[in-house]
Amino acid sequence: MRNEYAALQAQLSSARTNVERLTLRLEDAQTALAEKEQLNNDLQQEKAALKVQVGKWKSLDDRGGAEVEELHKQRVALEDQIKRLESRLAEEQSKASAHENASQKEHKKIVKLQQALEEQTVRGLVGFSSSSFLNLSFIAYYGGGKSEPPQ
Repeated sequence: MRNEYAALQAQLSSARTNVERLTLRLEDAQTALAEKEQLNNDLQQEKAALKVQVGKWKSLDDRGGAEVEELHKQRVALEDQIKRLESRLAEEQSKASAHENASQKEHKKIVKLQQALEEQTVRGLVGFSSSSFLNLSFIAYYGGGKSEPPQ
């Protein structure tokens, strides 16, 4: 009986050790489970927050997409307007250049006409002066009447 008692005591001691070990493992597993549940809760909250953020971004993208499209249309319209204005500017510069050339030609003509007029005036004065001088000389010599010069 003693042997049997000793064997039972050994079995009991071994079973207690196993129970303690299993209790420790159970406590570790429960602690790990609690940590993992807390991590799961944190991740679920973060997931929900991220879903909300993604929803906000999508609405911004949708709204932003419309705004971007509108800005793109405005840019295209402004680029077209710039091209038209540049073309018009080139035409106006060409016209201005043609007008400048015509103006310079007309100015040259005016200068030539003024020079010709001055020459005509000088010739007229010189011609008038010599013919007047001759007439006056003739009248003074012959007495201003209708007499004819001697032959």
